[in-house]
Amino acid sequence: MRSLTVDVKGAAGRILCCTVFRPGGKKLLAKGHILSAEDVRLLSHEGMEQVWVTELEDGEVGEDEAVLQVAQDVGCGSLEIRLAAGGRSNLTVTEDCSTRWLLQ
Repeated sequence: MRSLTVDVKGAAGRILCCTVFRPGGKKLLAKGHILSAEDVRLLSHEGMEQVWVTELEDGEVGEDEAVLQVAQDVGCGSLEIRLAAGGRSNLTVTEDCSTRWLLQ
């Protein structure tokens, strides 16, 4: 993974490398956020010309994909997986699997 500075206008689809704050200190966009076209308009409106982004290198996977892979392996098909911010996921049990573990 490498970090680079890019023009805000061409930043859609890129991953923020650090949290972006407004001049008064209020958080605007969080680290790890994938920039949308609307985010680009917002950053431009806030007067930003460049933004620091992360670029994955060959063979690397994004944190959302990685957390989904781990959650699926741990859940053995008995969990509902929902992505959460910051490379995390929320897991909800969908079936009683306590005896399932004993049988494996």
